[in-house]
Amino acid sequence: MKISDFLYSLKVFNWFIGQLGLSYKDFFSDVFKLTLGSVEPLRKAAQRRGDKPAVLWDGGKRTHLELFHRAEALAKFLLSEGVKPGERLAFISINTPEAPEIWLCSAMLRLRLIPVNWHLKSREIKYIMQNSGCRNIIYHTDVKDEVKNSGEYKVMLEIDGTENSSYEQAINLGMLLKKDIRVPPRARSGILIYTSGTTGNPKGAHRNLNPLYAFLFVASAAYEFGLTKDDVHLAVAPLYHSAPFFFAQLHISLGGTLIILPRFRVENFFDAVSRFKPTTTFVVPYMIYEIMDNLDSFGKEKLSSLKKVISGAAYLNPETKIKFVNTFGPILYEFYGATETGINTILRPSDIPKKAGSVGKPMPLNRIKILNEQGEECPSDTPG
Repeated sequence: MKISDFLYSLKVFNWFIGQLGLSYKDFFSDVFKLTLGSVEPLRKAAQRRGDKPAVLWDGGKRTHLELFHRAEALAKFLLSEGVKPGERLAFISINTPEAPEIWLCSAMLRLRLIPVNWHLKSREIKYIMQNSGCRNIIYHTDVKDEVKNSGEYKVMLEIDGTENSSYEQAINLGMLLKKDIRVPPRARSGILIYTSGTTGNPKGAHRNLNPLYAFLFVASAAYEFGLTKDDVHLAVAPLYHSAPFFFAQLHISLGGTLIILPRFRVENFFDAVSRFKPTTTFVVPYMIYEIMDNLDSFGKEKLSSLKKVISGAAYLNPETKIKFVNTFGPILYEFYGATETGINTILRPSDIPKKAGSVGKPMPLNRIKILNEQGEECPSDTPG
């Protein structure tokens, strides 16, 4: 590691543990306990945040402490059903308030979480389940027919928004189980995200970073995008995609608040921002085009709470970038990344007037090379 990288990492580390509200001693103690398979550091974090809202949605909310208890109950239920650390857990659903507790549960048990596109048909779901070796699935009632037609699995839990769903029954049963959660020290959680399958069957991109790099990746992303524990994040893009999943999970990890919208509709977006007052959101370019095309209908003042709008996943034309920052001010961040690699570059608001056609500069700690067809590095100003 270069000296500059080390100094940057140290700066980000200091900033991030400040966001978590931890001393150095407590941080390293928590890391040690997590390495040994204990969930106590997660419990302590939830207790520090207490009654602060973790998840908001139309008709409800959950605090950070409630989120922890529900995730812990789900983890205990899965253990009672014979699910072991390192196994796969598929989750196929529209955006739903249960998502963050499923993410946290998978981290507690060191499961390989597989977010699945809820538009897929039974044949494609079956392929993903078989290809990944997954035997456990949690799904939303909107896709129950496709899931059930895809096969039978060891654990099948359905979310339907009622207390009578098999998912809620599992939570309630888990609340009654007294056994502590303890996983083997070497067990690691991870995420397996499948592509859309436009050139054949969906392909799985497995993200299983070593703990130090994972921490630096998360901390540097929060630092570079200026995200804090005080932010309120609107999750409107599909959470089965890597980018919206990452930014939603990042806000929860920081101790922020997450607002869940089931699907994107431009009128619902304006309404949710005006009611919930989020400070950040992630949107794909299509959503930005829709927002800009409907300003006269809904009014830009409804979006005044937004301080950071993050975009990626597809091409965003330079004219729209400039129009956006001229309308809302310097709040637009764009990045270039990939499911396999995470965030590679970042275009900051201050750079958009000068370099609107760019996707920014490399993220700190990243090294980017432009290669020609022979795999050789291209000189400066040469396409590759």
